[in-house]
Amino acid sequence: MQKKQFALSVKVVILNDAGQCLLIRRPSDCQTNPGQWEFPGGKAELNERFEPALLRETLEETGLNISLTRVAGAAEYELSALKIAYIIMEGQPDSGEVILSEEHTDFAWVNSGEILSFDLAEQFVPFVKSYFKLG
Repeated sequence: MQKKQFALSVKVVILNDAGQCLLIRRPSDCQTNPGQWEFPGGKAELNERFEPALLRETLEETGLNISLTRVAGAAEYELSALKIAYIIMEGQPDSGEVILSEEHTDFAWVNSGEILSFDLAEQFVPFVKSYFKLG
């Protein structure tokens, strides 16, 4: 059996002044997590540090400039040929308004008590339960 490679992805829980969290929705024809909700972020480019990568990915996906405030947690996900390790940061919007890229079809600012009512990508459910202290 061939050992799977690990890949690193960085995500961010963006909290607005009302304490709501930004979720973005993947297209229904997407290869991974079709139609599901997730946090902004993505993979770093070769030799790119994770913080600049996360700020770049967030701006590309949402149009928001953000500040990172702390490490929020981690998650993992296994694909057929790859294991993905997620570092999840916490941040806040500095400027801009949400303007989605073609990578996502919708967005929502969500209260913590409502987040599990969204069709969240499964790899983030344990993190969300722990981070928001839900059931």
